Amino acid sequence: MRAVPKLIKHPDWAVTGIPKAERRLSSINIDLLDARAQDAMRKVCKFAREVLDITAAELRPGVTTDYLDNVCHKACVERKVFVYVSE
Repeated sequence: MRAVPKLIKHPDWAVTGIPKAERRLSSINIDLLDARAQDAMRKVCKFAREVLDITAAELRPGVTTDYLDNVCHKACVERKVFVYVSE
């Protein structure tokens, strides 16, 4: 299993797999983001697009999913964003 550096903020579900913050929300509530949260969402989406593009650029016949996972993990760590690590 690849490790996520401690300096990267881990979400509440990183250890247990249970998203406590999301469970507190009702499915009928819609979160309205303030300007700061909107900027954060834009930043996260930009990182996600970059990581997806970097990983997709490595796609070709014969490439293993483990290799692609490593490419994705490295791109996330370089951006200091949390990457989900499964066992």
